[in-house]
Amino acid sequence: MRIAIIDKYISEKEVFSLTGKNVHPIAITGNGDECGKLIDNAPLLSHGTVCAALLTEFVLDSDYIAISVAPNKNDDFVVQNICYALSWCLNNPTDYICISAGTTNWRASQPMKSLTKRLSESGTKIVAAVSPDSALTFPACYPWVIGVQYEEDCRSINWVSSSSLGYDAVVGNFDSNVLNNLSQQDDFFKTRSSSMAVPYFVGHLMRHEIFPFYPKDCFCMTDSKLQEYIQKIPIVRVMSKEIDVLVNLMREFQENEYMAALITIGIDTDWSKLIVNAYDYFSFYSAVIALKNASIILVDSRCAFFSGKIGFDYSIDLHEISTVLAYNSIISKFK
Repeated sequence: MRIAIIDKYISEKEVFSLTGKNVHPIAITGNGDECGKLIDNAPLLSHGTVCAALLTEFVLDSDYIAISVAPNKNDDFVVQNICYALSWCLNNPTDYICISAGTTNWRASQPMKSLTKRLSESGTKIVAAVSPDSALTFPACYPWVIGVQYEEDCRSINWVSSSSLGYDAVVGNFDSNVLNNLSQQDDFFKTRSSSMAVPYFVGHLMRHEIFPFYPKDCFCMTDSKLQEYIQKIPIVRVMSKEIDVLVNLMREFQENEYMAALITIGIDTDWSKLIVNAYDYFSFYSAVIALKNASIILVDSRCAFFSGKIGFDYSIDLHEISTVLAYNSIISKFK
């Protein structure tokens, strides 16, 4: 079984000191134009090193490939380097990929879409962490990727039942020899995160494949607090009988490099296209939390749940106006 973990910086030597397991280190170097070169692997207790150590703890008897997308310990990673790592996995058949380094930047994420889909179609299972603030995270939100969110109050591991959350599975508190040992030196390691939960989840996924649904409770949020929250994003009520017209308006924004999302009742949720099927107040609110980095949210007027609860920043009727004119009208409103 070959399993790859993609993270910012992973120290082969430090993983071995933590678990006694060997990982095969690969680096994406420079500006992302070189793949497969071994890194100058200085010991470093980095985020990626800890996640790789957890992978060797929870996934047994595998060929561990540790891909650093920022091979120098002080470097930031770029999305293009993640794409080079994914390309390496395409060219070197991989059973599982753990991704703890993602992005909430929709524009920057676009090159990852086709690569992760091709990997999934080839049979590779991809598991990715959700951002710590629960914002929509790429590639975790793609339909062909399993997005993992850590929640301390969750019981064990469960699939979520709402598609409006932007992720697929919830991991609760879990025990780890690696983290227990590290916590004796630093209290930070007493806590858990979505990135840490990914290798734990993969270990269980390889053994069990099926988990029960985790019934998400409705958020305890007053209407006034919700209004305060959604004021950060322009939310436009759009009237049209044709779903295609709504989608075309959303694409008009996206083609002009806006992170525009559509909340509707007529299409299944597809986070890769920023389309969310919100069928009640809870699913709408969940979607807004995930879309906290969006430039604009378009809401289908046929969504009845918002009646009297949600104050829109603008409304527009598409029955007698083209999508281009509607786009220009909305843009002029929010200049």
